[in-house]
This record gives sequence, C-alpha cells and structure tokens, in this order.
Amino acid sequence: QTCALPISLHWPASLPGGWTLAASANAGASGYKPHFEGASLELGGAYTDGRRSVEVYLAYYRGQRYGRKLVSSENALVRSEDHEWNQVARGLRSVDGLDWRTGEVLGGASVGHPDQRRLDVRQVYWVDGRLLASEARASVAGALGRLQGRGDDAAALIVFAEGREPGATQATLDAFTHDTLPALTGWLNEERKRQ
Repeated sequence: QTCALPISLHWPASLPGGWTLAASANAGASGYKPHFEGASLELGGAYTDGRRSVEVYLAYYRGQRYGRKLVSSENALVRSEDHEWNQVARGLRSVDGLDWRTGEVLGGASVGHPDQRRLDVRQVYWVDGRLLASEARASVAGALGRLQGRGDDAAALIVFAEGREPGATQATLDAFTHDTLPALTGWLNEERKRQ
C-alpha cells in the first residue's frame, strides 16, 4: 500500500555550474505555468548563472489515484483551452544521452506581434528513481515500482527559457540540464527515501 506522507520540498539554493536560485523563487518572469492536475506538490522557480536564466517547474505526485496521476491526458505543457499560451511545436531532444520532450510555447500577444513571448520548454518524467521521456514507459515504471513495494512517488520536471532566438534558448537549456540534472535527480531521490 502506498504511504502518502506529506511532501516538503524546496529548490536547492545552488546547483553545479554556478546556477543559483533567483530571489523570487516562486514567480518566474515569464508567467508561464504548465498544467498538471492533482499534484501533491507544485513547485516553481528560476535559476541564473549571472548571464542566463532558466525557469523550473515540478509537479510531484504521491499516493496516486484517479484524478491525481502523473501520466494523464489532462496534464500538458499548455491546455487546449488556454487563452494566454499556445504550444506551436513539440518534439524530442537528447542531451547527455537523456531524451527530453520538447515544446515551443508562444503567448502574451498575437502571432508576430513584437510583444509576443516565446519559450523553449523541456519535460522529463521522474518515476521509480529514473528519468524517462515516454508517457508509456513512465506508466510501466510506476506500476512496477508499486508492485515491487517501492511506492509511487513520481514527478514531472519541466525547464524552460524565454527568448526570441531558438538557438540561444536551446543552448541555455542544454547548459542548465548538463550542469544540474544529476544534482536535481539526487535531490528527488532523497525525497523519495523519506516516504
């Protein structure tokens, strides 16, 4: 049986590569927030290395059941009825051997308007201590973890950067994930041990 202990998570103040948590840790500059229903905990924030900035979002699930599941058709980078943000592209990108689900998200103004916001977004699932891009593999890993008595702690980790030049935002996200992902995975695995 799943033990649904309370979750108390805070982003690490600093991460490898010189990335430090921005002062306004819960309010990213873009105003964008992915849509994940029924999460046990949602955590937003932003990191900077002094030159570049990356926003981070975590939807953490424990004690999953109907309406409170990590892998769900209701969970998305942008909901279809969202009037502020629009996902215009999706794909996969591999960084250091890990596949990320990717999206390009536009918002804030009509297409082509000078004030339109543009985000490059990446998403990975953390399930049973592993990072996975595939929804199907995440579902199977979660089921196996529960059957083998390891609980059902799981999360969606999403990182995104704002900018008009895709090359620049992709390079920023590549650098951030290369520098910080082992530390962020370790941080999540420590929380899982406390369940």
